[in-house]
Amino acid sequence: MAQHFLSSIYRRNAYDLSNAAGTPATQGVPVSFPVQGTVFTPVSGVTACGVTMNSVIEVLPTGLNQPTQKFYTADTVSTLNTASNA
Repeated sequence: MAQHFLSSIYRRNAYDLSNAAGTPATQGVPVSFPVQGTVFTPVSGVTACGVTMNSVIEVLPTGLNQPTQKFYTADTVSTLNTASNA
């Protein structure tokens, strides 16, 4: 079983991401996530960087008084489940 999986992210919490040139990340920004402590939730009606989002990756906090980080991706929940169980 994999320890990490990769997904293209378009938004972190409430902020759209930019690429290295400072322009909107219309192709997404590749981010590696740990398999443990990660939750996938489907979303609808959310657009980031001009791309329709299909799910949210939530990385659960590992310390006290830490907020959950939410990452928006165009990948579906089933695609994320497959990647995390590879």
